[in-house]
Amino acid sequence: MDDKENWIGIANRFANQGDFRGMRASAKEILQIVQEDADAYAIMAEASFYMDEREQAKEYMARAEEREPGNLRARLVRAAFFSADFALEEEIKELLSIVQATEKVAESLWTQSLRYVRFKALAWLSDAWLLAAEPEFAMNTLLAASDMLTGEEAAECYSKALFCSNYRTRTPAESLRLHRGYEKFFEGVKICHPYRTEAAEAGALQPKATLSVGEAMAAARAEANRERRGAALVAQQAKQEREPLSRLVQKALPKPQYEDSLRLWAWEARANQRRMEEEKEYEAFKKELEEERRSKTRREARVASLFGGNTHLSPSPVPRAQMAAFRIQPTAPPVGEKRTRTFSRKLRIGYISPDFRLHAAAYFFMPLVRDFDAASFEVTCYARGKRDRVTSLFRQKRVQWKDVSRLSARDAARLIERDGIDILVDLAGHTQGSGLPVLARRPAPVQMTAIGYMATTGLRAVDYFLSDIYCSPWDMGARGFSEKVLRMPHSHLCYAPVLRDMPKSGGEAPFVKNGYITFGSFNNFSKVSDDMLALWRGVLERMKGARLVVKSKICSIAAGRKIVKERLQRFGIPLAQVELRPYSPDYLEQYTDIDIVLDTFPYTGGVTTCEALYMGVPVITKAGGTHGSRFSTSILENAGLSQLVARGDMEYVRKAVELADAPDILRRLHRDLRARMEASPLMDAKGYMKDLEDIYREIAEDV
Repeated sequence: MDDKENWIGIANRFANQGDFRGMRASAKEILQIVQEDADAYAIMAEASFYMDEREQAKEYMARAEEREPGNLRARLVRAAFFSADFALEEEIKELLSIVQATEKVAESLWTQSLRYVRFKALAWLSDAWLLAAEPEFAMNTLLAASDMLTGEEAAECYSKALFCSNYRTRTPAESLRLHRGYEKFFEGVKICHPYRTEAAEAGALQPKATLSVGEAMAAARAEANRERRGAALVAQQAKQEREPLSRLVQKALPKPQYEDSLRLWAWEARANQRRMEEEKEYEAFKKELEEERRSKTRREARVASLFGGNTHLSPSPVPRAQMAAFRIQPTAPPVGEKRTRTFSRKLRIGYISPDFRLHAAAYFFMPLVRDFDAASFEVTCYARGKRDRVTSLFRQKRVQWKDVSRLSARDAARLIERDGIDILVDLAGHTQGSGLPVLARRPAPVQMTAIGYMATTGLRAVDYFLSDIYCSPWDMGARGFSEKVLRMPHSHLCYAPVLRDMPKSGGEAPFVKNGYITFGSFNNFSKVSDDMLALWRGVLERMKGARLVVKSKICSIAAGRKIVKERLQRFGIPLAQVELRPYSPDYLEQYTDIDIVLDTFPYTGGVTTCEALYMGVPVITKAGGTHGSRFSTSILENAGLSQLVARGDMEYVRKAVELADAPDILRRLHRDLRARMEASPLMDAKGYMKDLEDIYREIAEDV
């Protein structure tokens, strides 16, 4: 049997390397040792599935189950078939059952086959949860998977879990404690440059990385209960609706070894939160609804005042210098004189990212490589991702280009150190293909993260986090960050829609032709929290004739549409008022069907908000208490549209209804929004780079 286990281990390595013929060869060796072995046939079935030989895969799967009913690897192949057929509910049930079966075996008794099957099931299950718009379950599943790994593989899995954690509301302290857990995967890693005490002071009073996630979550629970306050607009009948699949199977979720309360919190939070105050607030909402319906004239007058009349929303673009006059100014920064610094040579800036390609974040990268001051800076891009036609656009600029996608984190760090980079800027954070394992080795004396991620890295090797005065007002301090927060005076993003041909905008608002208002959401549906559904319901209740268009990848498959409809029905949103649209390449053109975009929360739109505005569609957003929950707030403030930013739940509903009831303003916005954006700091690449390079000069070490 030892020989069989060795060959199973070899087959597993071939599977991870994508060598499916090698898997088959290993299975044949096992059959030489143990005739008619179920595991061997299951390996053959898996290899055949990967090679798109489905009929052969089914035959081998049947053989495996005939020799050993319930063989876990054969069941894993069945789950793969469910996934390929987009049978999402069946896939989740099968994978949960597999994980639950592995839980019954003590870890010390896990065979190589069992360990492989468990990890695969967890990895596939996390993807299925995300597709099913259940990011909390995806996060917990990834945390369980990271327990099975070591080193950078474990760090990558944990990093994916951190990304999922941003989809739902967390306090800054709770988020920081989760992210600080990432540091443990790099303990003992040799660093190239010493840590900077100046930046380290920013997080000196924060919890230490030695806290386990479980201890941190337990300590944060009381604070979380105090700080959280949801919409509380859900009707009583919503509680009585049939629970979705995710609730039926939640008890089968694997729990991370070091964390018991985290899984409990994930599925209890929504059910237990605001239980006592919900009914009272809903009744107050109903009364307010009746009052609003009786006072339409007064509301229209308030709208005219709110939007500043014709002066503020005039067709003429608003110059950058005049933006301050139209915005609600954030809390002023501490008074202090700015120092002027000179350097003996050009500063070397390095940008590291997997997304120098057709990717949402890449719409904000072009100014970094096109509009920098070549007399004062040298720029090197370190690409860790795939290449496509957009990559060629970046490579044509005045930058040095280095493909590090095939280098290990250690080798990439050595290359960056040899290049003598003064400031290394990570543009991905905890997203797929992240460069954080490279930054953990500190190849540059100054390191910062920017643009691509909405929360802290949790690494003490990263000195600074780039934000702006709207995403991180001065009175927010550095809550939730292990880095020192740097605030741009306008926007920390500069939108450059040059990666594709953009459709024309400026047409008539759809309500003119339709006779009713069409609200829309083109965000990833995983961003749509229960609280946000409650607010959308509030909007539609006040606008009885309105429609809501939900366009997302989840709507591309029948199982996904079923999940969306169940969630909408649970919150009492009439399906007759909702249109579900699948993802399609012409999604920008479809903004011509939308009057008003309803933003998500706490994970708001970024490039999605910019695209909506650029296509002439106004966006209603809610400002949160963290950098990540204020992305759209910053975008709207910089576009001179602070009136579209709600400071609370009821205000979000009111602003959406008020804008829908102001046809003249709505038509003017549809006509003029693109020109307003192009004249704003959001698309002023030269001004953006001047502000950013001033920051670089401030934080750079003397050279």
